[in-house]
Amino acid sequence: MERVLQCEELDKIDELKELIKDAYDLNREIVFFPVRHHSPICTYHLKKTIEKYKPDAILIEGPSNANNLIEGITHDESKPPLSIYYTYTDSKKLLDEEKGKYMCYYPMLKHSPEYFSLKHGQEKGIHVEFIDLPYEDILLASKEGKGIREKMKKQEYTDDKYLQRGEFLKKVCKQGNTKDFHEFWEKYFEIKGLDVPSEEFIEDMLAYCYMIRVGDDEAILEEEGCISRERYMAGKIQETRKKYKRILVVTGGFHTYGIIKMLKSDENFNLKKSAKVKADDSNAYIIPYSYEHSDALSGYASGMPYTAFYSKVWDEIQKHDRKINNVNEDYDIPIEKSKLVYQNSVKYFIAKCSRTLRKEGEATSTDDGIQAFVMANGLASLRDKKSCGVNEICEGVRSSFIKGEYSELNNKPLEILRKCMVGNKVGVVTSNIDIPPIVKDFKDMCKKYKLKINTMEKGEKILEIYKKKLHKSISVFFHMMKYLDCGFCIMTKGADRISGKDINLKRETWTYMWTPEVERSLIELSLYGGSIKEAAKEMLRLEVENAKGHSGLAALSLVRSMIMGLNSNVYDIVEKIFKSIEDDGSFLSLVDCANYMCFLLKDEVDKEIEEAFKKLQKRAYEKAILMIDGIKDVSKFDEMIYIEGIKKLNFICSESICDEELFIDKLIDIAQRNDVQPTIEGAIIGVLYGWNRIDQSEIMEKINSYIKGSGEERRKCASFLKGLFSTGRDIVLMDRYMIDMLNDYVVGLESHEFMEILPELRYAFSSFMPREINSIGQMIGNIYNKSSVDILFNKAVGEDQMIIAKEIDNKAKELLREWSILDG
Repeated sequence: MERVLQCEELDKIDELKELIKDAYDLNREIVFFPVRHHSPICTYHLKKTIEKYKPDAILIEGPSNANNLIEGITHDESKPPLSIYYTYTDSKKLLDEEKGKYMCYYPMLKHSPEYFSLKHGQEKGIHVEFIDLPYEDILLASKEGKGIREKMKKQEYTDDKYLQRGEFLKKVCKQGNTKDFHEFWEKYFEIKGLDVPSEEFIEDMLAYCYMIRVGDDEAILEEEGCISRERYMAGKIQETRKKYKRILVVTGGFHTYGIIKMLKSDENFNLKKSAKVKADDSNAYIIPYSYEHSDALSGYASGMPYTAFYSKVWDEIQKHDRKINNVNEDYDIPIEKSKLVYQNSVKYFIAKCSRTLRKEGEATSTDDGIQAFVMANGLASLRDKKSCGVNEICEGVRSSFIKGEYSELNNKPLEILRKCMVGNKVGVVTSNIDIPPIVKDFKDMCKKYKLKINTMEKGEKILEIYKKKLHKSISVFFHMMKYLDCGFCIMTKGADRISGKDINLKRETWTYMWTPEVERSLIELSLYGGSIKEAAKEMLRLEVENAKGHSGLAALSLVRSMIMGLNSNVYDIVEKIFKSIEDDGSFLSLVDCANYMCFLLKDEVDKEIEEAFKKLQKRAYEKAILMIDGIKDVSKFDEMIYIEGIKKLNFICSESICDEELFIDKLIDIAQRNDVQPTIEGAIIGVLYGWNRIDQSEIMEKINSYIKGSGEERRKCASFLKGLFSTGRDIVLMDRYMIDMLNDYVVGLESHEFMEILPELRYAFSSFMPREINSIGQMIGNIYNKSSVDILFNKAVGEDQMIIAKEIDNKAKELLREWSILDG
């Protein structure tokens, strides 16, 4: 690190030396160990430090209101990856007026310094304790949109973003010939750090973190809650000094300077929890986590990328140290273990990637793997790295495994390698701890309905929902779990009242399977309620609140409420839908609202509820009719969406008590205007034909007027047919004269005109079902004395003709070259 850190900022060298002395002197009462979260090299040197220093207490940067969870985290049955999961409900509007619900994670892997501190400390009888601010207090200490309250950001309690920003990082990356923070960190800490004494590693770590810290804006750190956290941690250290003589403090490296500076100020820090927060507004649980969720590249801001790769590195470090101890070598003798550890890890993942590719039918050989490894080592040497790492393994696999030119379509080996290096391991939480009420409720419901969740095999349930009361209850449970989106179950067959498909089916078939992800997702949902029903009800309430002025979305919430058996919500939602209809200015939204009522009215409901649904449908239908006028102004890109709206209104008229004359009169009025787009006009005429309000001769006359018009009018005919066939395809199937007319239309087009309208014609005929296309093919075949098979399936041009055409084409090219018209 010396060469990298030699830049103008080192005029602060005296303060840095003092920091190093204050932080890492093993003869002092307090020793500070700065870490990067989930770094195996930090854990390696932390282990050595604990063995040398022999602390009475280890204080860890972690939420102090989760100390009661340490026993569960370190229990022999608990296996990382794990996470502490926090929830906070702002019931007293301390953050904003929305009474928002907040959540965050504190992940721990087997090679995380924090997890090692807890586990090792418990095993050795050392007092271990979290000393950071509780989650809700960090929220209160952070300005809106800053820090942990930053919008559109995956929230984690710990955050390494501080180490990855600032001008100093840019300079050291440039000086060290590394492209980003991750490569810089791996080169100068993870790899090189294996071959240096702990003291030297800590000095480099403190130097980097100090230079990053002094380049940051203290006002911004205050807004992000960083200063409040450091103040609280300093107070916890003061408090612990009264009980223990030798204290090891394990925090993110960015905070070390700030905490030491505060402790040297001799200030007495207030450790009282905020009295403003209600006790039951905040909760903390241990949940199983996964390597994929912990990976920095998946959006996680607090730790290393390629989780499984660095987990393997940690395994290799431990394996190497066990060998040293077994041959009675001094633990502290510096040996160059980086090559051994990293090359073993790189070889392992190259081989794993190769095996996976072969299983998927890709042609990779042992030689490809050897060449990838050789390439990785060569690149490391060129980059002055002591061993190859993640960048080199990626480039080695890319150069040796990808045949042909690399592209987004030809990058499967890299995709497989990434999956291997991220890993799919999922943690386990001991059953000896209290579980959130929502998880207990889920397990109780599964036991009641005899659903197998003690295995990861798929189960299946066929439910007679209209015949058996128990089956109806199971269906309601499944629908709630599906709505909560926990990945537990999926309906493979049955009436779908949301899409309107298979609406008349009386049975439901469900497949389900328990995985650790289901439990983790449920714990995340615990902030919405203590049971499956409460969580679904609260999420539905929020959904309706967010649907203001959008009656279609509000009506969708009502459908979901009925499917999930949450009938107590119905009248409240109905009232909000009436309000949404009045505020709704969208034709499509109003149509959806009326359409959803059609689905709901197919079920047996109380008379009072049925009447409420009918009133809703009637009001949404009538307002949608008033707004059809705007359909004439829709863009060409949106016209088919609006035609679907007309089709839905047509369906509503035929399936409900709504006054169809309102709809028909409005369509007649629009059809008589001159400014209607041909596609919309065709769709409207198709609907009117279905209601016997326009006869076939009028339609033929309309088509004829397009065909016999100018060039532009002839081309519009295809658009008209696209709309007509989407709502009235019977017109074509019932009259031979229509086929003759269409045939004359296509035959009469110039070649360039035909190519121009071909996409619209194809779209027009896509409205027909296969048997209808076959029927049309037969009618066209009769015109040309051909069978429908010849028309629909035989090649238009034979192979012999293609060969002759190709020869002619080549001859023409030769002549054009001779005449200097064509180059080359």
